[in-house]
Amino acid sequence: MQRAIERVRGFYDMDTTAYRQFETVLTALKESFRLAGFSMIDVPVLEQLDLYLRKNGAQILSKLYGFTDQGRREVALRPEFTASVIRALGPTVALSQEPVRVAYAGPVFRYEKPQRATTRQFTQAGVELLGDPSSEADADIVALACKTALAAGVPQLHLVLGHLGPLKALLAHLNVDGYAEGFVLEHLEYYNRGAEQQRVVRTRLGLEDAQQGRSGTEDMTPAGLADALEGLSPTEARDVVNGLLGQMGVDLAGNTRTPEEIIERVLSKAQRKSAMRSGERREHLERALTFCGSLSALQGEPHKVLDDAEALLREYEVPLTALRDLKGVVELLHDHDLSNVQITLAPGMARGIAYYSGLIFELYADTASNDDGESSSLQICGGGRYDGLSRAVTGRNGFPALGFAFGVERMMHAVRDLGPDTRGSERVAVLVAERELRPIGLRLAEDARQAGIVAVLQHQVGMPSDYRERFFRMGYAAVLLVNRQGPGTLEPTVSTAMLRSSEQSQLGHDLRDLVAKLSSSITEHTRTAGALQ
Repeated sequence: MQRAIERVRGFYDMDTTAYRQFETVLTALKESFRLAGFSMIDVPVLEQLDLYLRKNGAQILSKLYGFTDQGRREVALRPEFTASVIRALGPTVALSQEPVRVAYAGPVFRYEKPQRATTRQFTQAGVELLGDPSSEADADIVALACKTALAAGVPQLHLVLGHLGPLKALLAHLNVDGYAEGFVLEHLEYYNRGAEQQRVVRTRLGLEDAQQGRSGTEDMTPAGLADALEGLSPTEARDVVNGLLGQMGVDLAGNTRTPEEIIERVLSKAQRKSAMRSGERREHLERALTFCGSLSALQGEPHKVLDDAEALLREYEVPLTALRDLKGVVELLHDHDLSNVQITLAPGMARGIAYYSGLIFELYADTASNDDGESSSLQICGGGRYDGLSRAVTGRNGFPALGFAFGVERMMHAVRDLGPDTRGSERVAVLVAERELRPIGLRLAEDARQAGIVAVLQHQVGMPSDYRERFFRMGYAAVLLVNRQGPGTLEPTVSTAMLRSSEQSQLGHDLRDLVAKLSSSITEHTRTAGALQ
């Protein structure tokens, strides 16, 4: 006997109840986007791998579903929508005189650790506002995310609002740029998780030796390699690196980068880490990481945090203009009715995605976490501004861009009351007592559907009362029974059995109107066609 095929770990099945709830949440999100002027688009689920290598960052890159297809192309299942949207709409935005507003919804794939509300395939629904650099756009996007969640049924929200402006200003002030700046910005969230994570980041930046304490291996570190290359000409250095890679069994063929690019990357990294191990550059980087820790500790009520942030910037001699954009967004949010939203300012927050350039934010909702009804905070949405992504993706002049994305499955956990099947009041079953009555049942079901009422047709086998009980449990609102008027008669009749008394008023009238309209046509049909056989 063959072994049963099981579902792939990290993926999920969705039964009819869960799918109805999923559709309810997704429809609410899409309607909110539509009302705000965002038009739906779609992009491929499969993209070139390079689209995500350029700017996404380690948090997503480490979780990519990437592979080589039959045409030997390096491709990946999309881990998010933003890069694809920029790729698809870059030319359109460049020619547009007005900001472009688009929305999307669909599955994305990340190799996550499966756990509550976290799967390896999930659905994102979000918006992108392309071509608007203003602080007003920042505030409007944040407010739209909040109001969308509230409209979908999340009763209370926690908005965590941050901005990369202060940190980028500090890094510029300390002349920390290039690889180090990008790595710090990308790994700030990871760096703030504890001592072990800090050690990893410091090692990658060349501030600590990954091989420290291992006898006989220090000379194989990048810094040691750079010391070994000191004094060699560029050509000699490249020959040494190429030879070392060959001795290590590294095959440079078949990569997305050329062998020359790989060698240059190894040389650059070795020399960079050597430069960071001592001198002013190291001091600046150490000071930047200390600042990151202090900035990340600032979280709370917006005005108090802004005052503390100003004091911190003065301590590090960073211009206070670095807080201007964040202050502007906080002030502009007062124009929106966000009474059910608790706002926490976190100027040192980071989202682990390399393309963010300014505003960043996350939305959290309380959810029931166990059988005792205790609640926990669950992130349902995240977003921000990424003005530099368009240049990285399109290779052309960049344009400002910002947006956000909801996790639809997470929203299903956050919406407290998805309610009963709201379509139950518009769902009826048409039963035909005899095979010869099926044409009339079909006409009745089709007329119900034309009126916007879901109708299924079924041949009756057994007592009508059995069907009424069964369809009641399935959420149907009424049963229409097509039968003969009596023994020996040829005329058909339609009787209506309402299953939900609270819904009788409107639906009952609608169904009785349908039956009345059909009565004359049914009678005329049977007279024209002759006696029912």
